[in-house]
Amino acid sequence: MAHELDGGSHQEHRTRNAAERQYSRIPRKSRIIFLEVHTIDSSEFEEDLRVEGEDKFGYRV
Repeated sequence: MAHELDGGSHQEHRTRNAAERQYSRIPRKSRIIFLEVHTIDSSEFEEDLRVEGEDKFGYRV
C-alpha cells in the first residue's frame, strides 16, 4: 500500500494498515507491504530507481 511517511511511528503504521485493510477489503491474514517514496524532484523517476526494504514494528516497509 502506498504510504506517505509522517514520522514513521508504530502507531502511524498500525493506523494506516487498519484503515487501508478496511477500505480495500484486504483480509487480515494477507501480508502487505508499505511503499514509501522519498524524492525531492519527481523527474528523478526517469533515472534508475533504487528499492530497499526493511522491517518496521513488524510491518514490511
